[in-house]
Amino acid sequence: MPGLSGKIENGKQTIIVKNLEVKNDAKGVNLCTSFGRINTDGTILGNYNIASVNHTSTGIYDITFTTPMNNTNYSVVAMCNGSGDMVTTCGYNMTTTGYTIELMDSNNQLIDKPFSFQVFGGL
Repeated sequence: MPGLSGKIENGKQTIIVKNLEVKNDAKGVNLCTSFGRINTDGTILGNYNIASVNHTSTGIYDITFTTPMNNTNYSVVAMCNGSGDMVTTCGYNMTTTGYTIELMDSNNQLIDKPFSFQVFGGL
């Protein structure tokens, strides 16, 4: 059983754990293997495992991974940031090195909006 102790100093809490065994049982299909927060022009505002974002045309962005996936069996979850029309996101052209994402308004017209995404699996 691990031993716990703690203290509060300068408004910050510190917890010390002794004799803790940590196992890495995570499997690739369960992990977030990439994420990003992207500005309208394709500028990366925050990310993990994203080498580049290329804004190829209105509403279309090519995402390139820093470290390629081992396979194309990954899932992309995306959403637009900010207010306004309801926006539909669609990921396609999925390869081990990246994918393309489209943003469409409620009239199925491609639009530029800031967006965020997460990728799960691919390892």
